[in-house]
Amino acid sequence: MDDTKKVEVKEQTSFVKLDDVKDIVQEAMAKSNETLERRVKSMEDSKEEKALFDGAKSKNKTIKFFNDLVFGDKSFTKQMHDERKKYLNETTSTSGAYLVPEEFEREVLRYINEYSQIRSNATVLPMASDVKRLNTLTAEPTVYIVGEGTTITASDLTFGEPVLTAKKYGAIVEYTSELDEDSEAPLLALLQERIAEGIAKKEQDEFVNGATGGSEGILQVSGVSGISLNSGTTFSHLTWDDLADMEAEVYKRSVNEAKNGKFYMSMTAYNILRQLKASTGGNYFTLPPAPQKEVPAMAWGHEIVILNEFPTATATATKFVVFGDLKRHAFIGDRRGVTVSLSTEATVGSENLFEKDMSALKVTKRTAFCVALPSGICTLATN
Repeated sequence: MDDTKKVEVKEQTSFVKLDDVKDIVQEAMAKSNETLERRVKSMEDSKEEKALFDGAKSKNKTIKFFNDLVFGDKSFTKQMHDERKKYLNETTSTSGAYLVPEEFEREVLRYINEYSQIRSNATVLPMASDVKRLNTLTAEPTVYIVGEGTTITASDLTFGEPVLTAKKYGAIVEYTSELDEDSEAPLLALLQERIAEGIAKKEQDEFVNGATGGSEGILQVSGVSGISLNSGTTFSHLTWDDLADMEAEVYKRSVNEAKNGKFYMSMTAYNILRQLKASTGGNYFTLPPAPQKEVPAMAWGHEIVILNEFPTATATATKFVVFGDLKRHAFIGDRRGVTVSLSTEATVGSENLFEKDMSALKVTKRTAFCVALPSGICTLATN
């Protein structure tokens, strides 16, 4: 009986077709792939949902922070401030001002970088105290060709110590209670952008024109490689040849620095350049078609960066164009995070907040700036 059964099994299995096997395998694979795709899609949806959740959570944290300020419950605000203060090594008293949530500050800093051309081209460093000292070489070692058995002449390295000293930048933003009540999320975005733009403008003016000893701006610091216009005494005499001479001046110091250098000037100076005509009568930018805007603008293969903080009015011996690699020479120190305090009863300028049912947000930020090895920067001045 057992043998018969075995034979029957063999006979039954012998009639299974190869095509049927293929169909079974393909169907199994299809179901497996379908299950796998469903699981992958589920994971992707989970990641998207998690990202949305994290974004909402961060926004809610910021909204809760400002609601605490508005309604006077400072428990959450103070806890968050103390945590950030510890992380940033900030030891000073808040005096009613609190470090904002990291998410809010990141957006403020993102806007600041968009508005500030100097900041986006310089080297930015964190500062754990009010003063940060930088070590740099002020003189390079001298290299000699030495014969066999000949003494090598020694050269001393000379070190400099530029100092970053933090300055406080502050702004007050006023807004009505209706704006706060009707649209809290858009209000936060508006505050972030307005705060950032104001800080960026004031910072950049200091980075360019600051006259405080040790923190002079790039147009005020001494020791730069300065040249004057080839001819003429006003901005209108600026030519492409002047820019070529600036590049050549930095080449004398370092080929690498010259290669990475950029030109910095006001729109007034740049507009003079783009209206210059070649001897053939065409425009330098596009020959022979009509002029077109270059993005970014270029001169001798180097980017031209437009800054509103550069001078626009001609005067004798006025520096008005800079060429150099600011990553090597311009240093910005960020002392701490952005702090805010809110008032509904103060008088700001001529505005009585209590009478007009308004609020004012006071924002402060501490930043330092200095130029190291200024001889690597070339400035162009009128005669």
